[in-house]
Amino acid sequence: MSRAAPWLPAQEPTPPLPAAAPAAVGDTHAYGISSPSKQGVVMSWGTAGHHALPSRESKVKLVGKPPWTFHTPYQYHTIVKGRYPGVYKGHWYNFEDLVKHVPGANHKGFHTLADAKVAYIIAYALGFVQATPARGFTDIGPPPTIQSMVSTTPSQEDIAAALSQTDSHSVGTTWYTVMKGVRPGVYPCWNVVAEFVTGISTATFRAFLSRADAEAAFEAAQQAREVHQLCADILYIQ
Repeated sequence: MSRAAPWLPAQEPTPPLPAAAPAAVGDTHAYGISSPSKQGVVMSWGTAGHHALPSRESKVKLVGKPPWTFHTPYQYHTIVKGRYPGVYKGHWYNFEDLVKHVPGANHKGFHTLADAKVAYIIAYALGFVQATPARGFTDIGPPPTIQSMVSTTPSQEDIAAALSQTDSHSVGTTWYTVMKGVRPGVYPCWNVVAEFVTGISTATFRAFLSRADAEAAFEAAQQAREVHQLCADILYIQ
């Protein structure tokens, strides 16, 4: 495609000197950390994960309890990697079997069909959509009784339209910052992020309610030299 999405990952910088990561805008949690490289309380998960996850001896916990947040049940469900990828409407328990025991299953709920459709199309354009059998099986099994609400093979026009909707808006209500993963950066869609962090135990990422907050967190992690590209097939825990 000739049109590049504006939210594609930034190149990892090389800061001149390491610095302590400031509290990321929108990251309201504090983390108590005990690791070989750092002790005490830090104000971002990027810093906490950077120091704690690579070491088996490390411990990290939330300081204080964040307020509980509730949302109404999602009506639409995007399945990117499962037995039958697509976008489905209804209660999640009707579709959970499509991803149960599927290695690296990738799915997300949405409140609107438009968001669910865009998430699927973006994942399809990036080559992430994959019909995968459950662990221990060689075939994907019988199809669901409820059909996908969108074409599972979007047209080029559909892809271009989906990309245009992510210029300044997230898919749903959340932006995501990947500090450590296959492709660090800021993304508007969890179904994309999942492909960059799933299966990597030392990957660090956070969700934010605005693009500005997500970008501020990524910039803070860059300044602290906490942004690293990881490979999915390498064990980073020491």
